[in-house]
Amino acid sequence: MTKYFWGFVLFLILAIVSFIFLIFMPKPTIYFPDLIPELKLFDDENMLEIWEEEVKSILSNDEIKKEPHLYPVKILYDGTTSVDSKYYPELYKILNVIPNIERVFVVELPIKSEQPQRKGCSSFANNTLRCIVPVKISGKRRSGMWVDGQPKLFDEGTAIIYDHSRINYVYNKHKRSSTYLVIFDVKRPHSIPFGISDENHNIMF
Repeated sequence: MTKYFWGFVLFLILAIVSFIFLIFMPKPTIYFPDLIPELKLFDDENMLEIWEEEVKSILSNDEIKKEPHLYPVKILYDGTTSVDSKYYPELYKILNVIPNIERVFVVELPIKSEQPQRKGCSSFANNTLRCIVPVKISGKRRSGMWVDGQPKLFDEGTAIIYDHSRINYVYNKHKRSSTYLVIFDVKRPHSIPFGISDENHNIMF
């Protein structure tokens, strides 16, 4: 009887200590809002319509390679080849001043869509951070993203930079309108730990 009692007490103590550790353990940094000052250039209401039209024009242009994904995705720069800036002159002006960009693409999130939850591919997600710039959202509080349990709603012109080596997804819950995104990856600074992805799916988005 005594042996079982002390065994139960030990189990209870360990459970309490584990619970306290879990509650107070520092959470990893997932979003990096102040990492790239140049991202504030996207916070320009006067340019949103122009950027939106450039993104839509790219997505509808058959000359630009379409990626075989669930959503319409067009790659503008993949680290070696790039699409002529004449197709997106105003977006290019900003992207050209953002340091250490490794790839750029544009995406349409169709109505009532949700990306599968997954980590980014380890071959590039572990050594980069991803930035999403919504240039046109379907509606207030209708589209956004989730990274490792931490959600964010999209807001036009407000860039979100995050660790895409962690489980993440984006969504658009609107029944009638799409959301349009400019997405790019930047080299992960040495001050930020290497990513944790172990995925080898090679899916860019």
